Amino acid sequence: IPSSRRFVSTKLFHKVSSYVMRDGRTVKVHRGDYSREVRLRVTRAARAAIRKKNSFSLCLSGGSIAGMLKGLPTNLAYFKWHIFMAEEKIGENRTYNDIMNSFALDCKIPLENIHRVHVEKNLEDAVFDYEKVLRLHPSLDNKDAGCPHVDLIVLGAGVKGRVARLLPDSKEVQTTGQGNQAVLGVQKENSLTVSMDFIRAANSAIICASGLKRSPMVETALTRSFYKYECPAGLVY
Repeated sequence: IPSSRRFVSTKLFHKVSSYVMRDGRTVKVHRGDYSREVRLRVTRAARAAIRKKNSFSLCLSGGSIAGMLKGLPTNLAYFKWHIFMAEEKIGENRTYNDIMNSFALDCKIPLENIHRVHVEKNLEDAVFDYEKVLRLHPSLDNKDAGCPHVDLIVLGAGVKGRVARLLPDSKEVQTTGQGNQAVLGVQKENSLTVSMDFIRAANSAIICASGLKRSPMVETALTRSFYKYECPAGLVY
């Protein structure tokens, strides 16, 4: 699945379907639970990356996104996996704990390969440090001058199109296109988030949107019928 962009949604139509948008994004629509589909995509991406460069870099949100990876196959080279946080709140380890408790401990991924945010630091220092982590880690492609290229990023989309901590029309999402910063600080939430440019730079991305209430947002994102930064999920391509 190199260079693909996938939107995974539930209850948008009456049956499971898969199709490719004109811009190359692949849409997979499920009526029921789709966590098995996500695990399959992650498994394929991991095997392909390890065959190619002997490591796999995965960036994730916490909560239900991390939870969907519970039950990954046991026969993967997890010692070659490197996990990065797509978002984290300063003073907490919520995303890190969700990842650890959902699948990382069961999969026996080495603790040193789970790259947590230093939430004990202030926001500015945490952003600086995590930017450095992403730019210097050998499992990410940092050959060009833009954002580092993670093998796969998996995110959820909110009802209004939020991804990671990138809110509609926020100053953080308005940095899209600058290409010079992988990590941003969200002052209002005292949180850290990966930038839209980092998400776009990923070799592959999976954006998950669950439930009928997100159907209008999914339609808006796929058709790009929004003004500039109104729907961050629609900026992933």
